[in-house]
Amino acid sequence: MFKKISKRIERIFDVVAPRASEKDNEDETMSPQERRDESLARQLQDEEDTRLRMLKAQYDAEEQASKHGEFSFAKRQRVSYHHRGSDLYYDAVIIGVHSDDGPEKPYYTIKYAKKESHDDENGNKKDQVMNIEKQTTSDRLSRLPWDEERTWKLLQK
Repeated sequence: MFKKISKRIERIFDVVAPRASEKDNEDETMSPQERRDESLARQLQDEEDTRLRMLKAQYDAEEQASKHGEFSFAKRQRVSYHHRGSDLYYDAVIIGVHSDDGPEKPYYTIKYAKKESHDDENGNKKDQVMNIEKQTTSDRLSRLPWDEERTWKLLQK
């Protein structure tokens, strides 16, 4: 009776997880194109797994920062920055979190793009995008809704 059960389990394992020699035979019967396709599929899956791991880590870091208070942010978090001088708001990213004044009062290094218009030598208006990097405090920052695509673009840099 145990031999029959053992044989059945062995057959199931052969289907689910074939032995190396059977798998090697399977690889030998694959055409070169099928091998390339399988290799590409594995590579794409690995890249997607890495992307999802990085996004989850960033999401978790942002969630952890939010538990420390409304005005606490994580590195690489997308935020809205209020420039008081011009009363404009810019989409920014936090590139540094500093606690020189103590952990209860962090300040941040942010980076954002600012569009400026000026006249060229012919009198034509020309727009120029300036990348601004500056330090600021949390009272000028607010959270932006989670956006997987925009966050991924930031993580790739």
